[in-house]
Amino acid sequence: MTTEISQQQVDGLEGAATAMIEGSAKNLGQLLGVPVEFTLISIGEGGGALVPEVIEEGLHLSVEFDGALTGDSWLVVSRDDAKAIVRIMTKGMGVDEADLLGELGMSALSEAMNQLMAGAATALSDALDERIDISPPTISTNPEPTEGEADAVVVIYEGEIGGQARSKVSWTIDHALAHNLGSRWLATHGGGQTEPATGPPPAVTPAPTAVQPAAAVSVAAPVGVINSVELDIAVELGNVAMTIGELLHMGEGSVVTLTQSVGDNVVMLANGTPVASGEVVIVDGTLGFRVADLITEAKGA
Repeated sequence: MTTEISQQQVDGLEGAATAMIEGSAKNLGQLLGVPVEFTLISIGEGGGALVPEVIEEGLHLSVEFDGALTGDSWLVVSRDDAKAIVRIMTKGMGVDEADLLGELGMSALSEAMNQLMAGAATALSDALDERIDISPPTISTNPEPTEGEADAVVVIYEGEIGGQARSKVSWTIDHALAHNLGSRWLATHGGGQTEPATGPPPAVTPAPTAVQPAAAVSVAAPVGVINSVELDIAVELGNVAMTIGELLHMGEGSVVTLTQSVGDNVVMLANGTPVASGEVVIVDGTLGFRVADLITEAKGA
């Protein structure tokens, strides 16, 4: 059953979509270390029919909402944009231009899209003062037609990443999610009672959002002299128990199998004490560590 979208709800959706893209630009800019700019240029009903042809030939990302909002949506990014992101993330790693969307490139792109949607979720949660969860996008290079995409609202953005040429990104939202998102934005930010829609919503042209990359990430610390105490920070990729005999028989080319598997959480140590768990990420061509959980319990507690 189709859920009617009123003009006021479209206005509310415009505010929510703008807040989301601001959060996305901030996170992506910090990850890539380059300026990222997105501009919302139109909102309309009609699903895939409104998605520009250049985007239809791009990469499709399925994104599910949960928490205070539930529903499905689909992001479509052009292959040129995807390659530009991978090119920045794998700089200095010797990735061939023809293999930018290969296994390593898709892994880097997945990390970038995770950050993109994490920024959107944070911005939307802050704006609506409710917990909004957005699933990590599932990327498909050759998607099958998705039931319900025709009965949806499409938001079109123009974007520029690291000075690359401006191109388009589409975000398709199912009617139920669009209805709830627009209504919640109106309830939080005003707009009055909604009225039945009398025609297709017009294009909207808000000002562009430009985000410069953060130079550093700061962590709050207690006030006082403790701030000046230096700690040795290490990330433990894994461990293994070996006998002295096994150690003595090691030579050049020997391989040691660790307890951790690819994709498992790894541990950050401060002066040898575990303080956080998370995952290894690629940041501007170098390895980094993204915190997933803080370890607050002392050993033996």
